[in-house]
Amino acid sequence: MHEVKKFKEGENSFIVCGGVHPSLNPESMLEITGVDCIIRGEGEYPLLELVEVFKNNQNYYDIKNCWFITKNKVIKNEIRPLIENIDDLPFPDKDSIDFQKEIIKDNNKLRFIFSRGCPFECSYCCNKALSEIFPNSKKYFRQRSPSKAIEEIEDAIKKYEFNFIEFDDDTFSLNKKWFYEFFRLYKERIKYPFRCNIRVGTLDEEMMKVLKDAGVTGVSIGIEQGNEEFRKKILKRNMTNKQIIDTFTLCKKYNVAHYGDFVMVGLPYENKKLFFDTVKLCRQVSAQAEASIFYPYPGTELGEICKKNNWMPDKQFYMERVEACISYPDFSKEQIQLSRNAFTYLVREKSIPLFTPLEIVPAVYNLLESIRIINDFYKKKVKKILKKSSVNK
Repeated sequence: MHEVKKFKEGENSFIVCGGVHPSLNPESMLEITGVDCIIRGEGEYPLLELVEVFKNNQNYYDIKNCWFITKNKVIKNEIRPLIENIDDLPFPDKDSIDFQKEIIKDNNKLRFIFSRGCPFECSYCCNKALSEIFPNSKKYFRQRSPSKAIEEIEDAIKKYEFNFIEFDDDTFSLNKKWFYEFFRLYKERIKYPFRCNIRVGTLDEEMMKVLKDAGVTGVSIGIEQGNEEFRKKILKRNMTNKQIIDTFTLCKKYNVAHYGDFVMVGLPYENKKLFFDTVKLCRQVSAQAEASIFYPYPGTELGEICKKNNWMPDKQFYMERVEACISYPDFSKEQIQLSRNAFTYLVREKSIPLFTPLEIVPAVYNLLESIRIINDFYKKKVKKILKKSSVNK
């Protein structure tokens, strides 16, 4: 809202908003004074057409995917089909900004994403809701071809200096044929260390060997919730606890680090007991994660459940995923916040009893750390004294 106001102060400005939120909840964008156009769905061709008609002083009110806000009405155009072959799209334009500066800010890391969409139907995620707005929704998951993906990396290598690659695709291990061909080319032509996201149930031991051989240094794995029944029934994540454990075991076997693992707290129908199921599973697999607080995204299955039950944020502005702002019948926002704040400490320090009041878990963790530091200090001191005493004899 503040950014729109700032840009609108300029002369002859035309404000266009796009992305997930305008695509799923375009009506909410109408409340923001100053927005002239909303682009729903994929924006490459609508935005290109908009620029072209502006350039030629033509009428633009019939461009598909676009909603136009005029003084008298809102013009709502239909959404065109998904771009089924994303190889047809040019590589992202990084030259219009100082992209080398962005790489340096991101610890000399270069990020890529070679896919769009997701075939799974997780109830909390925007992907299922997004797929349903397109006429060809069954084509929602798409990937650049392995050769085109490698070409994009090689193009970046010529232009920028970096030490590490991060693949931000939701699930890099989904399409086995694509996976094997991509990493065959990657190993031959790229050879940078990298990390990626993998989904439990899509990665076997042979694929883990391929990742390791190609230079993987770490992966991120989605756990989300530790109770198997809750995870399947409420989150629609059809994976067993055994599958999760087996995936983490594979990482350990091949010395592949996992960090930034995905975990949530504060879900509809969750309670403290279910939260501790998550802690127990994460302790078992030594997950490296901070718990994100659930937020009901518009258009998602859980978002609609929250809306129906009036389980919605109690204030307009808050820190998403970090600040609890929804209370449920069996899990208050105060309990959710304490659970989120205690989670990392409980997983990292397995000696903290789970009956410890959540309010003091961070303090208990810090106390144990202090005792360890003091203990190590005096161990070294005693060792030095004994060594010196031995020499004097």
